[in-house]
Amino acid sequence: MPNKPWSPENAVPAFTAALSRAGYDREFRDRLAKSTDSAREAVSEEGEIDIAPDIVIVFHEKELNEKYHTFYLPPFDADQKDVRHEYLKYFQCCYNGWKPPVSS
Repeated sequence: MPNKPWSPENAVPAFTAALSRAGYDREFRDRLAKSTDSAREAVSEEGEIDIAPDIVIVFHEKELNEKYHTFYLPPFDADQKDVRHEYLKYFQCCYNGWKPPVSS
């Protein structure tokens, strides 16, 4: 049976399954934390989902993720050498694109 395609509807349950297993299976947990490639493979297998090689998945065991800094690049314009692009505008600490809205 083929794996499900990558989408929020399929990826969210795959992440939930991987996180649940990581709570009791040390070998699986170590695979998640080993590298982005290992994490992608483990989530793919556990969730039976196809995850493209350009998808980067990071798991860590510390409460804070101070070692991971994610930014999107500002628009490119070779004539704008004097434009200042502020850190906070481009800092993307947490991707909320798939996060469901919080109900009140």
